[in-house]
Amino acid sequence: MKLRNFLFGFFIIILFQLPCSADVFNRGIYFFNRGNYIRSEKYFEEALSTTPQSATLRYYYAASLFYNQKFEQAKEQFTYIVDNYPSSDAAIKSIKVINYMKDSTNINRNRKERIAISQNSNPAVNYPTNHKKIEIDLACYHGSMVVNNVLFNNSTYANLILDTGASYTVISRDFANKLGAYIGTPGYVKVTTANGTVDAPVVKIKSIEVSGMVVENVDAVIQDTGGLFNTSGLLGMSFLDKFKVTIDKQAGKLILEKN
Repeated sequence: MKLRNFLFGFFIIILFQLPCSADVFNRGIYFFNRGNYIRSEKYFEEALSTTPQSATLRYYYAASLFYNQKFEQAKEQFTYIVDNYPSSDAAIKSIKVINYMKDSTNINRNRKERIAISQNSNPAVNYPTNHKKIEIDLACYHGSMVVNNVLFNNSTYANLILDTGASYTVISRDFANKLGAYIGTPGYVKVTTANGTVDAPVVKIKSIEVSGMVVENVDAVIQDTGGLFNTSGLLGMSFLDKFKVTIDKQAGKLILEKN
């Protein structure tokens, strides 16, 4: 479990409904999340036999190989993702892992040493920011689309529901407190809730980043949204309007292209 924390940012990737082999994939996820990488490797390999085109599935398979210390096989899979799905979220993360593996001291450390190092490691990922266009896998739950691992102020992650109808990005009160977003004097806007119209504070977020796409000084409304699907708010137009936005619902992807 501690070893997983070391590469948290590398191996966290979005879960979405796969067109095929979903049951096998979900069994793999079950064991992966519990640190049983031998069994997760088996299920992901089985799922790949029927859904070889899924970058997400291949990424989890590569991650399982890595944790099982099958480094050459893992590198082969990560490289395949980069070569064949270069604009995917999985490719960006794969590049980070490949670079990590290039340092022989990381690979040659025994498991105990790597676990000890992991306790003092920062899990944040520094994505490449020179991409003009990026494809992001969405998690789809009963019609709602979730963007996972949205990075606030280069320090804190949150999962947000994608909402192109929201004028502002919205964060919950708990998450705002975690960010320290109440510091300073916020403005207010009127928002409609189930209990009627209320005044909600608007704060300025220093930066919001989605898979390497960064927007600075983003206006965000502080308002609880129910925390559905383990989310902390909405990703709205105060972030999205800086890009050309395409949503491929069938493929479960958000495509952001710099204006």
